[in-house]
Amino acid sequence: MSFLFALALFTSAELASKNVAVKAQTNAEPQYQPVQQLFDGMREHNAEKIANAFVKGATLVRAKQTGQLKDTNISMFASSIAKRKKDYMDEQIIDYRIETFGNMANIWTYFVFYFNGNISHCGVNSIHVIQQDSDWKIAHLMDSAYQGNCEDFIEKYQPK
Repeated sequence: MSFLFALALFTSAELASKNVAVKAQTNAEPQYQPVQQLFDGMREHNAEKIANAFVKGATLVRAKQTGQLKDTNISMFASSIAKRKKDYMDEQIIDYRIETFGNMANIWTYFVFYFNGNISHCGVNSIHVIQQDSDWKIAHLMDSAYQGNCEDFIEKYQPK
């Protein structure tokens, strides 16, 4: 899988290259830890960290504006991110909420994705996590890119 294909999962269009201040989150909830691990792994270009955030058989999907779904192989995605050492990829969460029932949880996030310090795209993630033994792992991650100005998106969804 080429890097462009992998990046297409998280990129809908190049937007204005203006950095926008995003509030830092303290994501202490244990359900959120695999999500933090995924994004840390992307920033670190660490394929093992990325892959280990997911359970075996997990899915990684882009919901397109047409209603079509685009599946991405997690191992290939992790490997392609790890190979791009010269590029800095940083997904920043501007707000999130978690709903938990027993050993499963749903995490809804609003995000801004930076590529080499510039806003690439923004949107939402719907992430299902499951607790196996004492660890939480991602079972399903679906994202959808916002079709508009990310600065407006940030203003609308960033907590006041």
